[in-house]
Amino acid sequence: MASRKKLLGIDIGNYSVKIAVNQGNGPEELIQARIPDGLMKEGRITSGDAMGDFLKEVLREHGVRIRSVFLGVPNSLCFVRRVHLPLMTVGQLRVNLPYEFHDYISQDMDRYIYDYAVIGKTENSMDLIAVAAEKRLAEESTLMMRRAGLKLVGLAPDMAGFSRVLSVFEQVNGMEPHQADYAVLDLGDRSIKIHFFSRGVYDVTRNIEPGLRRLVDAAAEQMGLDRHIARIRMESGAPEVLHSEA
Repeated sequence: MASRKKLLGIDIGNYSVKIAVNQGNGPEELIQARIPDGLMKEGRITSGDAMGDFLKEVLREHGVRIRSVFLGVPNSLCFVRRVHLPLMTVGQLRVNLPYEFHDYISQDMDRYIYDYAVIGKTENSMDLIAVAAEKRLAEESTLMMRRAGLKLVGLAPDMAGFSRVLSVFEQVNGMEPHQADYAVLDLGDRSIKIHFFSRGVYDVTRNIEPGLRRLVDAAAEQMGLDRHIARIRMESGAPEVLHSEA
């Protein structure tokens, strides 16, 4: 079997960055590093140059030389919809797809890029996962990766990664694809998300406030700890944090 292209998968969260290293035969290493204070604000990167420098340093410390990158895009920065349309050509779909987001996008729709994945077809209809993201996001992400010495080859919404995990889960367990329903719990720093998959295909995401940051702040206050120390102890499973009233 021919090896696949060497790639990095990078997910930038509010608290940490996760980097999956694919040497050509699937992910072989997962790197996680805490993002310095001030680089993220309200779910957005405050400085693309500073984040690029930070990523470059993390990769250097771990001896990673791969340069091609797929960057994860959180749901807060893109629109993801499951849509059902009459069967049409690729050209017709390019014209019609933006109108599927008219209830979500209040600005100029030309400011967005659109993409899709075909889930299923019949003689008269097609079932799709459609995505819209600002062109500015792609441009800024390209510059940020270039600053890190990397080449951006694609953007992927969170649900695409979860979908891949579920697909592999079904293969490993000898399950028939697209038969089971799933709910994926994503414990984020600012919010907790539940991604629902109907018969293995993404359907919708629900947000629950607050996220893990509130738990960290409560534990830090109750035990008189610095919030960063409280988070480290919580992530390591320290009993004094997990068993605290907070």
